[in-house]
Amino acid sequence: MFRDVILILSLMLFTFLYAEKYAIIYTELQENSSSKVMEAAWKTTFLKWEELYRKDNYKLENIYVLYSDGIDYSSTIYGINLDLRYSPHQYGIDYICYKKTPASKDNIETLTEILKDKLKSEDELNIFKYDPDTSKLIESK
Repeated sequence: MFRDVILILSLMLFTFLYAEKYAIIYTELQENSSSKVMEAAWKTTFLKWEELYRKDNYKLENIYVLYSDGIDYSSTIYGINLDLRYSPHQYGIDYICYKKTPASKDNIETLTEILKDKLKSEDELNIFKYDPDTSKLIESK
């Protein structure tokens, strides 16, 4: 019995130590969204990315952000001087959006399929979808 307990604890420890955590943050907005809506969506998206990276210890390469048209809202392409607080530049990172891929149903399905091949049975995948009505991210597993 003692050996069984040790074996179970060893397996749990192995899973805990070697399981990877993955996340998809998905923020799709209307093409004609106002800058106020885009800014609120970006801040929510960025804060979730930051939480996963800094607080929950996800690896950078395991966090996939699909935001609106595929370009970080904090980038200068929008001509907006967003507070550095909501920019990945504070961490020495230029962009957090996955390969500048726009948030669309097709792209989220493609990314999910790619990750299915990459994930092992003990790995964890969390998907967070932005809800523009509440300005919050809703988690689904």
